[in-house]
Amino acid sequence: MSEVTLRIGGRSYNVSCHDGEEAHILDLGSMIDAKIEAMGANRAPQESQNLLFAALFLADELHEAKSSSGKAEATLFEAGDSEELRAKVETLEKERNALSQKVGELERAAENATAQQPTQDFSGLLEEVAESLEKCADTLESGATAS
Repeated sequence: MSEVTLRIGGRSYNVSCHDGEEAHILDLGSMIDAKIEAMGANRAPQESQNLLFAALFLADELHEAKSSSGKAEATLFEAGDSEELRAKVETLEKERNALSQKVGELERAAENATAQQPTQDFSGLLEEVAESLEKCADTLESGATAS
């Protein structure tokens, strides 16, 4: 165990701590002393009240820091959700583009087949592909609306 002397509000306090924690304890004592000094002429007549007020100021700063940290975590969580939605939208857009290409190929094949065999009907197949495209578009729209 080690012992450090803290100078707070013009008084000295001996504090025991584990070896290696001396610098940290001195820093904490300096923070308390700075809060008491910041009170200036508003200091209370009793030392214990001044220490209490300094502790309250530090506790308030800690509370604000924790609150800000919680808000930052929530923002990061929301950003993660947004990234996930963007990835889904990107995947769906690729699927839509691939289906559009297939539709184009089928339309060209239908034109060629019609030119060669006017009796063959691709309308059912084209309707299925069109329905698939509509489903992809609906999914994309609902994903974009959610973000």
